[in-house]
Amino acid sequence: HLAGQTWLADTGFGAQGIREPLPLIDGATSTQGLAQYRLTAGARWGWLLEQAHQGAWRSLYGFTLEPFYPSDYAVMNHYHSTSPASPFTQHRMLAIHTPTGRIALYDNELKIYAPEQTTIRLIKDEAEFREVVATYFAVELSPDVSFTDALDKNVDL
Repeated sequence: HLAGQTWLADTGFGAQGIREPLPLIDGATSTQGLAQYRLTAGARWGWLLEQAHQGAWRSLYGFTLEPFYPSDYAVMNHYHSTSPASPFTQHRMLAIHTPTGRIALYDNELKIYAPEQTTIRLIKDEAEFREVVATYFAVELSPDVSFTDALDKNVDL
């Protein structure tokens, strides 16, 4: 809540998420970087955050304004970090917003989204993987983590 207005501020959703707060108003839209977002209120999901995609709105997630407690976060965090069904234990994902777009690494595929085009680069080997992670995400990988580990196993980078 700020100056009498309620806002949605969610910087942790990932590559498709919002970059700036959105006013919590039904139908509010915002263009942020290369994407356009909309908030809608409804009976089924409470609030729904949507992103414009190929001429239509696609749902990113729904939420309510009910309180969320530390134990709720702990259960969700445990699932996402340990379950074989979680994409976070099956894939290596990094994402960062840039002033004009975003950069995302999914396993060995690097995508650089910019206003004029999207560039896709497939990472081929250990040296290239380390260079990409360091250059685009400012992450220094531990020497005991290999490119193969990062693609094939649940290993902390």
